[in-house]
Amino acid sequence: MVMSFLDVLHAYGCDPEVLREYDLECESIRRVRGALRIKTPSGYRMLKRINGSAALAEFLFQALEHIYDQFPHVPRFIRNKYADPYVIHETGIFYLADWLPGREADFSKMTTIQQSVQALANFHLASAGFDGSAFGLPPADDFMARGPVSLTKLGSYMAISQQKVEPNAFEELFEYAQPYLIQMLEHAGTLANTEYYRRILLGARDAHLLCHGSFHRQNILLEGDR
Repeated sequence: MVMSFLDVLHAYGCDPEVLREYDLECESIRRVRGALRIKTPSGYRMLKRINGSAALAEFLFQALEHIYDQFPHVPRFIRNKYADPYVIHETGIFYLADWLPGREADFSKMTTIQQSVQALANFHLASAGFDGSAFGLPPADDFMARGPVSLTKLGSYMAISQQKVEPNAFEELFEYAQPYLIQMLEHAGTLANTEYYRRILLGARDAHLLCHGSFHRQNILLEGDR
């Protein structure tokens, strides 16, 4: 079945009024993961919903503008015809950006892991000096707060997997890897509970460094050898 332009928008939970605020000439549109990929005469654009408040939308906009000056490898919000960086609509908060070309990171390759770690370091350095406290958002938890939650989640995932009469390939792999994952989490927790880590954490806060918060392969794109 071929979905119409409006069908794709409605399935995503987006009203056509949102796109009209950008005066986009849409040739085609389709959903790709958690965003809409829109083909226009001047190239591809991404329309994405922000799962949060207007304060979060403003934080993301300002943070990306700050980072882009030193690290121009992040998507920037495209202002609409009213010069607003995002659209607040009764169906949600949406932003438009250029669709970044590239392929998802393949972490089976050591060179890709090294490139990704370097990119994350550059992202952190580019964020220095950005004070997120002005937006009224709670600071991100450090690892000491997240570690126990992650261990609990691993246990609940294992319980679900073990209830399956015929586990699929992923569930079998998860059961095999779970002891290793627990071991690595506990090891990381031990390292985080040291004075050395606390100094790093406090130094990062003093320098107003941002934490990416969702650094996984779907959010890392490679184009050619970069």
